[in-house]
Amino acid sequence: MFRSTRFWTAAVAVSALSATPVFSDAQTTEILEEYFELFKSAPVTIDVGTKDDGSRFTQWNDIVVKYESSDAVLNIPWIKVSRKLLGGLEMTFAEEINGALKGFNEDTAEPIKFVVISKGAVVGIDGEAGARSYASEFDEVTFKTVGSDDISIDAIVTDGTSTQTIKKGEIDVSSGDFSVASMTFNYAFDVEGKALGSAASFDKLTGTFEIPLYKDIDQEDFMSSFDANQNMLIEYNVASGLAKTVVKDINGTFNVVTKHGVGFGKFALLDSIAEMSGETQDVSYDITAPDIGLPPIELGMKEMVAKFVVPLDNTEDAKASEIKFAMTGLNMSEGVWSIFDPKAILPRDEADLDIDLSANMLWLKKLAEINVNDKHQAPPVALESAKINAINLRVAGAELQTDGAIVLDNSQFPPVPDGTVNVSLKGAQGLLTKLSEAGLLPLQNALAIRGMSAVFFEDQGDDHLVSTIKMNKNGRITANDVPIK
Repeated sequence: MFRSTRFWTAAVAVSALSATPVFSDAQTTEILEEYFELFKSAPVTIDVGTKDDGSRFTQWNDIVVKYESSDAVLNIPWIKVSRKLLGGLEMTFAEEINGALKGFNEDTAEPIKFVVISKGAVVGIDGEAGARSYASEFDEVTFKTVGSDDISIDAIVTDGTSTQTIKKGEIDVSSGDFSVASMTFNYAFDVEGKALGSAASFDKLTGTFEIPLYKDIDQEDFMSSFDANQNMLIEYNVASGLAKTVVKDINGTFNVVTKHGVGFGKFALLDSIAEMSGETQDVSYDITAPDIGLPPIELGMKEMVAKFVVPLDNTEDAKASEIKFAMTGLNMSEGVWSIFDPKAILPRDEADLDIDLSANMLWLKKLAEINVNDKHQAPPVALESAKINAINLRVAGAELQTDGAIVLDNSQFPPVPDGTVNVSLKGAQGLLTKLSEAGLLPLQNALAIRGMSAVFFEDQGDDHLVSTIKMNKNGRITANDVPIK
């Protein structure tokens, strides 16, 4: 049996020790004391072996940090804050930090040991108390597990710099930017006869951030510490990326190679509006599974866009939310096409998909009041209106375009829609013919679809069908003025 752990929480905290400073004051001793305030956001104990105070430095030795919630332990040989000869302060630390986490295997309970190795890492410290600024740089930081039969992780970040400012207040806030020349992340699991391995790399990763530093977080009920009014922002850009994943079990080997070009990502909570969005250029997938008889599959697209926007804790007035997903220039290799269309009857055109929906959304209770463990509770949100900005699809010579607006009556469940949706189909009849010729759609089914389309759509000639779907608050629904319900 295997169990979940707080592996990533501890890994991120360890990486922070090697790459970025947290909390400071002008005096070297106070800087170290405030540095370890970072760990107070989680249930930890900190033991310091010895403390050395020189005329121009303070150094803590043999530091042991224990995470009670995940049985994680960090062993830090030393951390030092020094005054530079020409003025200012800097922080340095041991090149090697060791630690351990609770293992995944409940039967053996073997811990997962790891080591963090940093080269050329130094942190410059400047500014006044309450608005301290930091400038970090390192040549290389490595995180890797040691001696575990359950999991192997090896991550390396090179040529990194970052700047950040800590502003103290009711909730302390860290803001700044970062840049690394390259990042690699390799991992492998071997669990009950199934093996999973992945090797990923990214070039020129840069970004900016503004993050609240919560203290005394309840690990069992995180939402109780969450404040929807506290802004948060993380944005990043990457020049390119490559990932190779291999899955092995008794059926054979499954390989996936993913590549992408320039990418952008954003996670934000601004003015109680949460947003997750991203754009990636030149995405490709190469899939092989020869042991199970699957031919090579190659997929690609010129651009992929995803966006999710939702208001938080607005229990009095509805606010706008948004969902968008788009793929442009989607293409498949001839080997894929030949699986279902060996005679090349269907056009090999690139496909496009664009889904863009928006709605006015109202929370029925605050986030802190929602019991995430209650699977039988009523939906905590309601939509007052919705708009179809686009549901568009272009594939195999046919094109679908859809837009519309709907008002929802939430006085009953499920809510009753009232509005119209406009639908345009171009090339659909020709696609039906080709699907029948390729043997993908039985002729009788194609004839039945044509018969229904003649009822619910208006034929405008040149293989162009249009329809208006009307939904009435009395529950009546029509398409092309023909009742559906």
